[in-house]
Amino acid sequence: MVEGLLGKKIGMTQIFSGDEEVPVTVVRVGPCFVVQKKTEQKDGYESIQLGFFEKKPERVNKALKGHFGKAGTPFFYHLKEFNGEGLDGYKVGQKVGCAEVFGEGDFVDITGTTKGKGFVGVMKRWNFAGGPGSHGSMHNRAPGSIGQCSDPSRVFKGTKMPGHDGARRVTTQNLKIMGVVSEENLLLIKGAVPGPANGLLEIRKALKKEKGPEVVEKEEKKQKGPEVVEKVEKKLKGPEVVEKVEKQQKGPEVVEKVEKQQKGPEVVEKVEKQQKGPEVVEKVEKQQKGPEVVEKEEKKQ
Repeated sequence: MVEGLLGKKIGMTQIFSGDEEVPVTVVRVGPCFVVQKKTEQKDGYESIQLGFFEKKPERVNKALKGHFGKAGTPFFYHLKEFNGEGLDGYKVGQKVGCAEVFGEGDFVDITGTTKGKGFVGVMKRWNFAGGPGSHGSMHNRAPGSIGQCSDPSRVFKGTKMPGHDGARRVTTQNLKIMGVVSEENLLLIKGAVPGPANGLLEIRKALKKEKGPEVVEKEEKKQKGPEVVEKVEKKLKGPEVVEKVEKQQKGPEVVEKVEKQQKGPEVVEKVEKQQKGPEVVEKVEKQQKGPEVVEKEEKKQ
């Protein structure tokens, strides 16, 4: 199944889920048409190209007319490729609705272009506090100093200053679908999504929610490498816990040998004698010496 579709933001409203009032964004998703299929043999990867939002024929150039004519689909304003599993089941010219891909209770990631703010100052763009608001400071919304004098004799790159804000590509993750109106291809999505009304959106199945926290954690560990992960885990656990875990992994016999080597033979011998008791130690010594030596020592005493 394809992992996502194209859609258009309609606006925001509210619905009731039980006794709770939930703010939702209404998004018209599809219907999308399969305009082109990419295959592993021909293109080196698998995906399908979807078209969304029909266009008048007189507004299409010759190159795109040939592209759409080959697929046998209407003309569209927007074309976008999507990955997925089992894409062999899709045919060029096929219509794909929102109910075929998404269902109520699913989680989605939505990508869109945020509202443009134009040229804005540092208080709006970077949340600067600004200067005093009274007593003739003349420094109400100014940015202040942006660097030093002769050293370094320049303004550092990345200094927060006034400039163009908004109109950026942003992805909002893990948004829940509260309802699906399949007859009108509408999704009711909990919360806000990026962009203005009538803005183009890419709706995909949630990457992190679909995999779950355990799978995401494993992928992050793979990216970091086993050595870095091991160091971080040791720091979090503390030296005492790490020592216990290592002893359990090695086994009691290996741990006992290591401790004996660290203590030395004399200390180990004393500890063993204390654990066994004087009577047992005496018997062991007699067995080691032999009956003749023991008899001689007893006669001397």
